[in-house]
Amino acid sequence: MKKLLFTSFTLGLLFLTSCNSTSDALTEWKEQSDFAIKDTASIDKFSISDTENNSITISRKEDGKTWKIEGTKYDAQTNNVKLILETFYRIKVKRDVPTRNVGQVITSLSSRSKKVEIFKNNESKPFKTWFVGGATMDHEGTFMLLQSGEDKSAVPFVMYKPGIHASMDVRFFTSWIDWRASYVFRYPDTRDIEYISLDFIQDSINSYKAVRGDGNKVALFDGSNNSISKFDSSQVKHYFTHFKKIHFNKKVIESQQYIDSVFKSKPFYKITLKDKAGIFTYVDVWKIKKPNSDNWDAEYGYIRVDNENELFRIQYFSWDILFKPLSYFTTN
Repeated sequence: MKKLLFTSFTLGLLFLTSCNSTSDALTEWKEQSDFAIKDTASIDKFSISDTENNSITISRKEDGKTWKIEGTKYDAQTNNVKLILETFYRIKVKRDVPTRNVGQVITSLSSRSKKVEIFKNNESKPFKTWFVGGATMDHEGTFMLLQSGEDKSAVPFVMYKPGIHASMDVRFFTSWIDWRASYVFRYPDTRDIEYISLDFIQDSINSYKAVRGDGNKVALFDGSNNSISKFDSSQVKHYFTHFKKIHFNKKVIESQQYIDSVFKSKPFYKITLKDKAGIFTYVDVWKIKKPNSDNWDAEYGYIRVDNENELFRIQYFSWDILFKPLSYFTTN
């Protein structure tokens, strides 16, 4: 993800100057505490950046329900988006910052904090910007400062989310890996799938391709692409439903040498899915050994998606159902 210079934090120095100058100057910087956004449905984008030059932008997709990470091909994690929108909606002022501490808090905000720009209705400029600092000494609130449009607040406030007793700055992270949605396959309407091919690399007799035809028709082919005339069509139709939502468990954080060693080894399965929009998803699947054992791990495996240089761990309780052999559909 491209890193953007976080020059807007020079605003903090301006706030500090204004707070220490004459009362006439202070009148140009209104006190603002209207952080909450009740119409979260109008929000179509938010950007998060920090004082270490990291940034990320999350935007609503055309369907109005899902979100994407701008600058990547990945969707955003739904639960993370919900948490942010809920924070926008429920945030409240806990208390004022004592006048004697305003300068100190603003200095802290200008040196280390998160900047959250919130956009609505496809507007090019944020209608609200939050500067999110650290927690108060009692960890019951978070120091924050508000900018509405071009109007910047003269003073920060201690903010909180009812029912939550922790600093809110941890909610606003910039790592796209943590923001990335964890699903590998996501087809709520399985009619959007054109075909699914499953190759048993070490047992090719079990390989096949299941194809969706017009209406409710399906077809089945063996690993050599020969059409199979006798098969259980109801089971093939049901097989497509397993691809409604399939996730990886976590990204494997190991050395590149370790990851390369997995990629160079022969996978156990290869899944190829083509959807009606012409988009392909390729997944290589490896079994892995239990720690300090020669036995296969019955709970976890590894996958590689679309030949990317990333290794993910999967849990068999949700993936094992995808690895049905050809005989499952052809045996009476």
